[in-house]
Amino acid sequence: MNKDSIALGLLFACIVMSGFGSVSAQFPLKLPRIKVEKPKTEKPKTETQPEAATTPTSSESTSSRYAAPLRKSQYDFVRPTAKPLLIRDSVYIQTQMYDKYWKTPNVKQTSWVPELRFNVFYDWKESLKYTVEYFNPDGSLWYSELIEDGGRSADLTVQFASIRDVNYRLKVRDTRSTIATGLYSIKITNTATGELAFQGKFKVGKFPIQYSRETKNEYFVDHDWLMPIGTVGFHFANFSSSDIGTNFPVEVSMWFKKSLGDTDHGLEGRLFYKGQQIATTKPNAREDRASQAAALSGESHHWRLWQFQWSNKADREINVDNGGEYHRDNMPKSFFIDRNPGEYTVKVYQNGVQVREAKFTVGTDGRIVDGGYQKPGYLTYHKVIIPVTIMAGAEKYNAAAWKTEAFYGNPMTGFGGQ
Repeated sequence: MNKDSIALGLLFACIVMSGFGSVSAQFPLKLPRIKVEKPKTEKPKTETQPEAATTPTSSESTSSRYAAPLRKSQYDFVRPTAKPLLIRDSVYIQTQMYDKYWKTPNVKQTSWVPELRFNVFYDWKESLKYTVEYFNPDGSLWYSELIEDGGRSADLTVQFASIRDVNYRLKVRDTRSTIATGLYSIKITNTATGELAFQGKFKVGKFPIQYSRETKNEYFVDHDWLMPIGTVGFHFANFSSSDIGTNFPVEVSMWFKKSLGDTDHGLEGRLFYKGQQIATTKPNAREDRASQAAALSGESHHWRLWQFQWSNKADREINVDNGGEYHRDNMPKSFFIDRNPGEYTVKVYQNGVQVREAKFTVGTDGRIVDGGYQKPGYLTYHKVIIPVTIMAGAEKYNAAAWKTEAFYGNPMTGFGGQ
């Protein structure tokens, strides 16, 4: 075959292929599919799926990694605002003693003036000033003074207190101190706005004491009204909304008439739920209200607040979960009251003998139920006031004092103290 024949053949082939491509674009070819055999598999059997997990009634009711999914919090974080709220249960009035009386300088006798402290819940962006007025038993003005800003506390309240400057106190001693007793009155006013923040009364008594063979009087503010008033709440780091999440210990506090000292006086707090004991603990001392010489007459003129917290060294931890989630491996002893609605009873024993009893209820919403009586105002840490029953013979005190003297003359309507 010569070269001309080969060239002519190639040209003809190109023309044919070009035509074929044009035709295939208009009439696409359908090639037969090759059937691929898949291996036969057995269809899985249908199984009934478990229902969504429900909230357990206690930390022992589930063996899953987490006892419950994250839930809505029962308690919201409370942010202070520019509006000041005076915390009624923080108001404390006591006597400051002096070994002389300015009106009779040649006579050896003691005298006194009141000292005051209280907390205010507000944002602390502006400095507040308060004026306190003290009134004699006959209603006449005794004297007035400014109250110092003592700085912010862990619960985001700001503490105010009587001026502690030595020179100022000596001036008060030498112009205002008294030897009289009786029912005195008090008014606390916001100096900037003129708003009355607090108004009340306090009862001052006296008893004889002996110093260096000299018999003198010790003056004290009577706090018997505290005895039947307890609180239940839970403690959390009140600094940001993220701090009110999970695993906060329940705190139950109540007052006792006991002498000074760091011992627990053999006290033991047993917690019962639906009639069954679930925990026991020793108390921590939280606050003292007493005269300067209370150690000399502690059983009669000293009041101490004891707090029962079932955590750390307790045989079982009693907590508030508040919509969080907890790890059973890390908290094997935890019992969460907000997941266990119903009635709780606190029985306090002293050396094996019951001396106190108090009850509180957790609702189906997980919140501690308010008693229904009129509150004394805003309370920190979501506290609820509860009546405390004092067993007969436990301590000597005025059992009717709370009816007229609670919160310095501001008793709660409907409160059932005993």
